[in-house]
Amino acid sequence: MNALLVVDAPKRWPLTIPGAEVISARSYLTDPTYASGAGTKVFNMCRSYRYQTLGYYVSLLASARGHRPLPSVETMQDLRLSPLLRRAGLELSEEIQKGLRSIRSDTFELSVYFGRNLAARYDKLSLAIFNLFPAPFMRVSFERDGEWEIDSLRLIGAGDIPESHRPFVIEQAQRYFARSPRRRRARKPARFDLA
Repeated sequence: MNALLVVDAPKRWPLTIPGAEVISARSYLTDPTYASGAGTKVFNMCRSYRYQTLGYYVSLLASARGHRPLPSVETMQDLRLSPLLRRAGLELSEEIQKGLRSIRSDTFELSVYFGRNLAARYDKLSLAIFNLFPAPFMRVSFERDGEWEIDSLRLIGAGDIPESHRPFVIEQAQRYFARSPRRRRARKPARFDLA
C-alpha cells in the first residue's frame, strides 16, 4: 500500500491508520523523497484547502507529480461554487429523497467518511455524494422545504470527527486504501478550451 496522509501537524494527528504514512504538508511540498512514486495515493488532510494555503498546494503538487490526491484541486474548486452544489443537489435529488425520507425534522447533517456513513442506511447517499465530490471527510447539511435539498457541503478535518466515529473512520480509511485503483473514464475533449 502506497498511501501518504498529509497533515498540518503530524504530532497532533488524532488517528492511527495502519498502512499509511503520516507526513507534514511542508515535508511533502519540500522534501525530494516524496517527489517520485507515480501512483502514490495522497490523502490531503490539511485543515484548510483555500486558494494559496498549504492544503491547496499539496493537492496541486500531488497532481503535478502524478500522484493521486484526495481531494483534488478540481474537487476543492467545485465545492466553492454554489451553482455546482445546486446542480449536484438536482442530480442526486432522487437519492436524497429516498435516503432521508424517514427523517422527521426539517434539517439533517450527514457525515461522509471515504464515501460511507456510520449508519449503513445512509451509505448509498454517502457514496453518491462522494462520487461527485471525492474527498476523505465531508459534512453535508440538508434542509427540507417540501423536498430535501443540499444546503451546504464542506470538507472537514480529523479534529471535526467525533471521538465515537473515529474507529469507524479508521476502518473506512483502511478499506479505501486497500482497494485497487479504478481506471477513470477518459473525458471527452471540450470543443473549446480557454487558457
